[in-house]
Amino acid sequence: MKRDLAVSERNLLSGEKVRLTGLRNDDLPVILGWRVDTRFLRLWNSNPLVSRGEGTVRQWLDRTEKSEDEITFAIRLAGNDHLVGMAELAEIEWSNRVASLGIGIGDPENWGKGGPVGVVGGR
Repeated sequence: MKRDLAVSERNLLSGEKVRLTGLRNDDLPVILGWRVDTRFLRLWNSNPLVSRGEGTVRQWLDRTEKSEDEITFAIRLAGNDHLVGMAELAEIEWSNRVASLGIGIGDPENWGKGGPVGVVGGR
């Protein structure tokens, strides 16, 4: 997974509780942990409940990095660099300014604390 660290290190969007950044190479082990957690998987999207191995997750991240109609962000706590989830804009129609939004908080310690509200601008 090749990432432009200059872009990944910047806070793309910040809120009171969370900030969005690009994904980094050192995020992969954390994401892999979420992708085998059925509690996370059943809430992340409507795909069949199947855990994904490292190769599949790397391919997904590489594909989204190159995609023109899909963008994936890391969700990090505002006060530190702790990765707690991901936000994804998919099926982007640039000319119509619409997309599907998916938000997943993978870290169970941060469930129920309002992180997704911060991602969409509520706080």
